[in-house]
Amino acid sequence: ELGVVVSGVEACWAVGHAVGGALPVPIIAKATKTWYRKIDLPPWTPPDKIFAPVWSVLYLCMGAAAAKVYRANSGGKLPMLLWAVHCGLNLS
Repeated sequence: ELGVVVSGVEACWAVGHAVGGALPVPIIAKATKTWYRKIDLPPWTPPDKIFAPVWSVLYLCMGAAAAKVYRANSGGKLPMLLWAVHCGLNLS
């Protein structure tokens, strides 16, 4: 047992992040088949089959972390503003 307790709010944030991270998948898949294959990639570039699961877990963790920050700061505006800026930059 890991002793991890996830509240409903954290679960909603995590799932929301995972869904948000999955929305651009059609655009990414198209880019992967066209221009992405034409650029020189470093030898340490992870295989395609690893990228999707790692990306999904990353977004789930980001959502859970955002919920914890929100709860720890009683919905404080500055931490959540920084989170929103981060997400906006990540999606751009």
